[in-house]
Amino acid sequence: MGSPVAELWDPCSLPADVLLSVEVEPEPRNATTQQQGDYQWKFCTFELEQSLLTVFSTTTPFDDVAADVRATERQPIFVAGEPAVQFLVPEISPIPSCFVSTGRSFGTVQFRVTERSVGTFPISEICASARLLADALADNAN
Repeated sequence: MGSPVAELWDPCSLPADVLLSVEVEPEPRNATTQQQGDYQWKFCTFELEQSLLTVFSTTTPFDDVAADVRATERQPIFVAGEPAVQFLVPEISPIPSCFVSTGRSFGTVQFRVTERSVGTFPISEICASARLLADALADNAN
């Protein structure tokens, strides 16, 4: 008999007051669940003033997400005191975005900040925003 698998957390369940505290519009813009191979992914996109925040949860192990071969500019960081990784995946979108991922009991939670239009902010600012939002929201992602 295998070990029980933790239920996948729904990123659309982030509390409105927590989202508002970091200037994120609490009404989700879209939400999707996908199966990718053996792993399930759920994501929810929220609006910020000048960008979008997409929060993903997946049953994919953190080490697999952190080692994504498409990732560039990978940096180990900490989110809410937990080991995490920040990276870019330029091939999935022409619009600049930055990912921050950290492990959870169900697999991984990932925060992606995407510009609304190309050239508004340098990628360093987009990644700084992703780190701040991940730090603020990660404790609610379990």
